[in-house]
Amino acid sequence: QLQFLFRATDAGAPQYPNVLTAAPPPSVLTPDVVVFAPNTPNPAVHEFDIVFEQQVATNTAISVSYLGSLGRNLPRFVDLNLPATAAGSLTWTVVGGAFDGQSFVTPLYKGPRPNPNFGRITTISNVVKSKYNGLVVQFNRRMTNGLQVLASYTYSRANDDGQSSTTFTASNNVLDVNNLALEQGRSSFDIRHRFAATAVWQPNYFKDASRALHALLDGYSISTTVTASSGAPYT
Repeated sequence: QLQFLFRATDAGAPQYPNVLTAAPPPSVLTPDVVVFAPNTPNPAVHEFDIVFEQQVATNTAISVSYLGSLGRNLPRFVDLNLPATAAGSLTWTVVGGAFDGQSFVTPLYKGPRPNPNFGRITTISNVVKSKYNGLVVQFNRRMTNGLQVLASYTYSRANDDGQSSTTFTASNNVLDVNNLALEQGRSSFDIRHRFAATAVWQPNYFKDASRALHALLDGYSISTTVTASSGAPYT
């Protein structure tokens, strides 16, 4: 991939709405490349669950489930053609929201590339691990006497050390290429609490009524769905 950028004041920059007619010569640019790390394995996910279910009334049961998932060899994209040490740092201050006024520091890498023949050397490294654990409590009443109810509550935790859930490669999706331990933490889709319920009611008060009332007021279904969950974490 050859990528180049023109500012409006640069020599040869096209005037809007014109487009660039020819790319600069290769001697001006260094190509970006995407490579696999040596001996890259295929990603894998192991999933398992244990369920205990007990009938508590006619067509009504309560269940308790444990759900687990272990992701292995998940991809991470790291630019390995950055200087070995940071040339400085950048300080960022949050404005507004729950972390208003808090600051954090990120390293700043600049200067010549270790391999001057290339720009970014984006390396696909299948080294990321993820872990999900969930506890689910569910109430299930099948349609009985005109009423059906399904409700569940889930408490879960999801952690990983840098999975990205992206289809295509990113140029560099880690905070610090020389400190990958910073990637360990809550997953971006970690939802601790989730409640979901649905109910269907088919009243039959008028099944034995006159033909007119039966036609007007019988045969209806009333249903509702309620979902509530805690928010996703800041990434």
